[in-house]
Amino acid sequence: MAVFEVAIWPHRDSGTRFRVDVVRSEVGEASTMVELELAALSGKRAQVQQALLASAVRTSPLVQDVGAELFTALLGSGAVAGRYRSAVDVARARDEELRLVVRVESPLLAGLPWEAMYDSELHGYVCRQRQLVRHVAVPSLPFPLLVPPPLRVLGVVSAPRGLPALNAARERAQLERALERPIRDGFVEVHWAAAATWAELQDLLMDGPWHVLHYIGHGAFDPVLDQGVLALEHSGGGVDRVDAARLADLLGQACPMPRLVVLNSCSGAATGGHDLFSGTAATLVRAGVSAAVAMQYEISDGAAVAFARGFYAAVARGRGVDQAVTAGRVAVLGTSPTTLEWVNPVLYLRGERTHLFDVAARPAATVARSAVPSHPQQPSVVVIAPSKAGRSTLINAIIGRELLPARPQAMTTLPTRILLTDGPGEPRLTLSEHDAMVLAYVAGTLRPDVAARFESLTDEYRHLGDLLVRLRDGRLPVRSTYTGTADIRRGLTDINDLVRLAQRLHRDRDMIDALDDVPALRTSSWLHPQLGQFSCIDMPGPDEGIPFPLARDRARLLRTSDAVLLVLDFGNLGSNVEWFAKRLLEQVGPDRLLVVVNKVDQRRRGDLDRYGVRDFVRTALGSERVFETWASLAFVGARALAEIRREGAAFDVRKSPAAAGLINTVYPFREDAAEALRDWTPDRLTRHAQRAWDKSGVPELLAALAQSLADRP
Repeated sequence: MAVFEVAIWPHRDSGTRFRVDVVRSEVGEASTMVELELAALSGKRAQVQQALLASAVRTSPLVQDVGAELFTALLGSGAVAGRYRSAVDVARARDEELRLVVRVESPLLAGLPWEAMYDSELHGYVCRQRQLVRHVAVPSLPFPLLVPPPLRVLGVVSAPRGLPALNAARERAQLERALERPIRDGFVEVHWAAAATWAELQDLLMDGPWHVLHYIGHGAFDPVLDQGVLALEHSGGGVDRVDAARLADLLGQACPMPRLVVLNSCSGAATGGHDLFSGTAATLVRAGVSAAVAMQYEISDGAAVAFARGFYAAVARGRGVDQAVTAGRVAVLGTSPTTLEWVNPVLYLRGERTHLFDVAARPAATVARSAVPSHPQQPSVVVIAPSKAGRSTLINAIIGRELLPARPQAMTTLPTRILLTDGPGEPRLTLSEHDAMVLAYVAGTLRPDVAARFESLTDEYRHLGDLLVRLRDGRLPVRSTYTGTADIRRGLTDINDLVRLAQRLHRDRDMIDALDDVPALRTSSWLHPQLGQFSCIDMPGPDEGIPFPLARDRARLLRTSDAVLLVLDFGNLGSNVEWFAKRLLEQVGPDRLLVVVNKVDQRRRGDLDRYGVRDFVRTALGSERVFETWASLAFVGARALAEIRREGAAFDVRKSPAAAGLINTVYPFREDAAEALRDWTPDRLTRHAQRAWDKSGVPELLAALAQSLADRP
């Protein structure tokens, strides 16, 4: 799908002049200045509302006139207009859909109905021709959640006393009628909250998982709080006005937080005058919800039912949320030949990814077991880096355990194939019986040299002190199987150090060449099923001094991989990118390469910003796919989240090494960390761990990796 992304913001202090920029498109960038009577347009809101509600029975030129003015401002002026027309033509020539992404940098502009834009030249409304998304820029990009049907929807009807009456039974019946077919086919399951109180919703959210929250009720904008507000119910039946920020905290009680929120409230998409994210929908997206769909005007019952039917039917079949909103608009079009209520829905999206769920083609109960292959072919991803760039830390974050050893000195010598699976149980590292025998023989042949040169070797290789002692004493067994985190970490350290030491002492090169395969580590990932199954290869870099036979193995694995992650140290970009890239590009090429610039937490004033890093890497590597990460932060968050999932109700913050690691990151002072370790609850730890993971930049990387693997031939 082609993307045309455009941003608009006020020009200096002018109330009528605005700057429009094309920030992303295949046909190039552009900028232009436009005139827009913002106050006059905002003053027509009530008239637009009336025109939309009445459009089922009579037409009004008002919506088209407002839409034409908005189109002229955003897409129909100057160089931007030329780029837009070119993007439309290119997409049409390729038989592709064109997604229009709108970035509105002013809260006053955000309150305008951009979904009503009317293209007078093509005689059509833009959002009926293209998928229109309002983009919320955030540092986290979630990848699709694998959902075995049914898609679980938590429905909330809030009808407190003191507000216009809602018929709760009718509202429920309307949504269930809209979803009758996907419910019957097993694609969707709707559970209704018994009451729309804070306590009831908190209990239900913790009982999840919930994929979608669907709210039916009253919404408004609070000018004092400068936030959107939804009306929940007090235990006595009165109004409990919950601002968007508090609602986001409440949704955070679910694990994971619902990916999608639908606000069927009269002003759920309205924005305030000072804060760009004051609209309820945008605030929820900023707080962690992947996408929020809200009605920017009051909507009729018929249109609401039609939109829900089309929207959820598309979501339940695994379509992107932008496609689902389009399906909902089309369903509304079917209610009347003159209706304009399809303008109503507004889609706010977290980041760029619109594919929220990977939904199985049929409900799990209807799929024959024999139809599912027991050993599907897994894509292969090589992770390669110079020493000390954080490669092992990044892989450990993906796994959710500290299985791969790491240290300041060069570590990895043998590539290790990591099979990420969905099965429970302890992780297991295996060598073939032949390779275990070869390495045991290498250890035996090294023993006399180590015994004779023990003191000098200990001085030269201080980090190998324990290995040298065990080699000298004949206490270094090499096994074919290692089980559990500590055993695997020690086993990998011993095996890699043994090969490295054999190379340094100029012995056993023929025996190393005799190794049949690389060690294989089978483990579950805390990200499964979102991430899926694939084979990750921990690959030593060329500066780690691996033997020539293993270098040939490395070249073979690089050539046959489906994707390659090149991890670079932000602090050493200038010293290692160019020479490292030349060797790697000869074997990989730019199409399969994703460049990861790690340790960006070390960035200081005067260092390259993210755009400078991107330009630097693009020049050195010719790669457009560049991602900044903080792998150590990702790891402490991932390890805590993974341990909480594994332990369940038995998890104890005070006894958890993962909890201690995360808290020590949050609180660098020992006294504060010790107090937090005593006082934190699992829920609080979960929230902090999720924030660490989201902030690390790794989710964006994995989303791009998942897309790259999905697109492979």
